[in-house]
Amino acid sequence: MIAADVPWLSAPAAASEAGGEQPVAEKDTAGSGALETIYRGPLGRPIRAVKVFSVSSMVLTAVGSPALAVLASEHMPLQAGMAMAGGAMAVSAFTTSLLYWFTKPYVVNLSVDPASPDVVHLTTLSLLGRPAKSVVHIDEVTRELGRPFASFQVPSTGDHYFVHAGVGDVENWGHVLSKLADMTKDDVDASSAAAKVQSEIDALSRSSETSSVNSDTKSSAK
Repeated sequence: MIAADVPWLSAPAAASEAGGEQPVAEKDTAGSGALETIYRGPLGRPIRAVKVFSVSSMVLTAVGSPALAVLASEHMPLQAGMAMAGGAMAVSAFTTSLLYWFTKPYVVNLSVDPASPDVVHLTTLSLLGRPAKSVVHIDEVTRELGRPFASFQVPSTGDHYFVHAGVGDVENWGHVLSKLADMTKDDVDASSAAAKVQSEIDALSRSSETSSVNSDTKSSAK
């Protein structure tokens, strides 16, 4: 039922169970028809299943708490039974909220329009495990995170997302995925160092060109 209701989860799950490679670069017929799916989160199916289970458990706990309080009152004061039932409800709500917060950034599907490769269409999972879509401009992405289980952030909205490194259509869209994928601290430091070196090289190059132009101008004046 889950796989049938959510086609973008059923395909990669089937491929993963069969030990095959995840299908990517497929046309997104549910959208505009021009989008290509270039990434599928390998943990999308289990995360959705855990979310559904967690929410179902919370609902059952909420429904069963009054009965638990009444049954417990036969062996203890009613106030104690109500406190025990309330505690069980609070624990269930807390674990469900914590699970949602922790897995909220996880991207289960990432698509792009070849005509606008700087814009990516992301699909995450809501509290109930339903698809939640958003659009992100690559230029807005930053590595300044401030929270666990996230590989990039969009400062304008404050949203965080997580994309696995080395997963998806890396051969054709690696230049896009590399800007979004999870990186270790060493990777980030190396990337920052490389960018700093390149910036210094560009500055020296511009300085050299300026000096050359000034020298030519003085020679012409003489």
